[in-house]
Amino acid sequence: MENNTFKLNSEERHNIELMYDEPKIGTNTYGEYYLYGVKKNKQDASFFATPNLHKQLSSWGIGSKLTIIRDEYAPNKFGYKVEVVSGKSKGTVSPTPQASSNASIDNRTHDIHKQVCLKLAVDLLGEVKGIMTDAQLIMVDANMNHLLNVLENTSSQKVDAESIVVDSNSEEDFPF
Repeated sequence: MENNTFKLNSEERHNIELMYDEPKIGTNTYGEYYLYGVKKNKQDASFFATPNLHKQLSSWGIGSKLTIIRDEYAPNKFGYKVEVVSGKSKGTVSPTPQASSNASIDNRTHDIHKQVCLKLAVDLLGEVKGIMTDAQLIMVDANMNHLLNVLENTSSQKVDAESIVVDSNSEEDFPF
């Protein structure tokens, strides 16, 4: 397995099939390593995975067909995207093709998404004269979180309208 080791470079889509449920894990002078045995181009091969890539691959078992893409998201900063062609997730018995677009959201991307959603939530509020009231801040927070859930494809939580406490600080907030 170690004789046909390849590197994950950024110019190539690596179509692989996992040959084992678990990688070979060991420690060397650089720290812990994860050596995956795979079939690539119908030949036995292997590659070393980073800890983040290992997290993405560790939920897939023997026979899973995956595509690994190395992505340079900033100068000399790389991440990995794993696209599932077919395979068995550990703990399931039937093949389950699955897109992993949400799996690759890192902290930087999440922060950018949060900033975009905050701007949209404030824009939804309309023009505010003076300091925002507590009720307006709650609305901005709820809208931002719901927009973030939609953007990152996570489950959204319903806002319980009865739990919202309106604390008005000025007489301008009263309708009479």
